Amino acid sequence: MRFAHNSERQFAKLLDFYNIAWDYEPRTFTLARNGEGRPAQAFTPDFYLPAYDLYIEITTLNQKLVTKKNRKARRLREQYPDVEIRRWTEADYQPAAAVITAAYRGHVDAQINDQYHTMAGSLRFLNNIVRFPGCGLFDAESSYAAVDRKAKNLIGLILCSRVRNDVGHVTQVCVLPEYRSRGIGEHLLAATSTNLRKRGFSLLSLTVTEANAGAVALYRRLNFDSKRVFDAFVWEG
Repeated sequence: MRFAHNSERQFAKLLDFYNIAWDYEPRTFTLARNGEGRPAQAFTPDFYLPAYDLYIEITTLNQKLVTKKNRKARRLREQYPDVEIRRWTEADYQPAAAVITAAYRGHVDAQINDQYHTMAGSLRFLNNIVRFPGCGLFDAESSYAAVDRKAKNLIGLILCSRVRNDVGHVTQVCVLPEYRSRGIGEHLLAATSTNLRKRGFSLLSLTVTEANAGAVALYRRLNFDSKRVFDAFVWEG
């Protein structure tokens, strides 16, 4: 593991001594955007402790740095008060099916994939993605869940598979309708791409329906390129 500063290395040793699980710089939070909607200011906390749902930033006794980091931490708390992005766990399996069913109700993608119509269908979809190699090998390490901190409910998710040694593929990303337009989908994608980048992956791919204009606009803003266009047919018999 490469650390930016020796103080981070020493803190990691301390966590290991007490058997506290940690992730190093697992997520980057966007704090401000430019006129084109691209990130202009961001904050990447040094450590995340999954058992405590706690982000930790390490700094040195340099007042200039302390002031700057405190300012970013304050903006982070202001912009992300109620939503936690954490690593996917097996316990998310059943709640994820409920989120998928609700997220795709009346959605154009539900016309293409009828598994999204029911809870049972969404469970079959998850079974094919998570427990069987339906689209590459499921990669739990780069898959994340979005949770409402107050209600303790799953409100969104992103699932990623490994389709080649250095290529990840997003097999599912969705957010409950009542939580949309808050940047949650973007932060789920950022968490996955940051994780893959740190592990040496060179590419992340996904598919999106052209009629899903909001998702297409998001992926273009995040610098995804269109590589192939193909038809999807709906059986109405």
